[in-house]
Amino acid sequence: MKKRVIPTLLVLLVFFCFSCGSKKAYKKAKDINTVEAFEKFERKHAKSKYIPEVQSRLVLLRDQEDWARAAFHNYLGGYKKYIEFHPQGKYVLQARNRIKQIEKEIADATAHEKAWAAAKRTNTVESFQYFVRNYPNSQHKRQAINYANDLKENQLWNMVSHRNDESAYDDYLKEYPNGRYSSDAKQKIRQIQDKRKRKEDDEFWEMVVKKNSKDAYSDYLRRYPNGRYSRIAKEKLGI
Repeated sequence: MKKRVIPTLLVLLVFFCFSCGSKKAYKKAKDINTVEAFEKFERKHAKSKYIPEVQSRLVLLRDQEDWARAAFHNYLGGYKKYIEFHPQGKYVLQARNRIKQIEKEIADATAHEKAWAAAKRTNTVESFQYFVRNYPNSQHKRQAINYANDLKENQLWNMVSHRNDESAYDDYLKEYPNGRYSSDAKQKIRQIQDKRKRKEDDEFWEMVVKKNSKDAYSDYLRRYPNGRYSRIAKEKLGI
């Protein structure tokens, strides 16, 4: 009888020790609460009564970890991979929403770049203004505004050059005091003013010559002391 009892007690003792060790290991794994901790428990205590709960916790933790990884990297493939590995996961709906959002962003980006290419191809003030209105947050916004401004300035300059008068060049300088053609505009104004002064000088001199009197020559010198004909006028007066 005693011989039968001893093996039974040994089995119970081993089972008791195993149970105590399993319980402590499980508590430790719960305290750490990571995939690695529960996987370690699963390997060492494969026959433990806690295995079903450990496996449930592993499902939840892996779900959380994979979602955190996908959300951190925030790219299309990561979210699709999460859904593939966790079709019933806690974050599947969020993953699908992010996939839709990213796909829309990709489509919008494609449309945005096509619109920018079209604006450049058309190359008009209106095309760049249209682009800015429709894509106010575009990375090309500043460039589009600059292109539109350059075209507007070029259009005004072409019109001013065609008119080729002092008031037109003044209008340009009022609009673009530091514009790309401001130096040319100022030079054109000086040329027009010089030409007008020469014409006035010539016309007045013609009148003086017709009168051919000392008073006329004196009037000329008073009006044009450094005029084109001042030397001749002085000779006529004997100065």
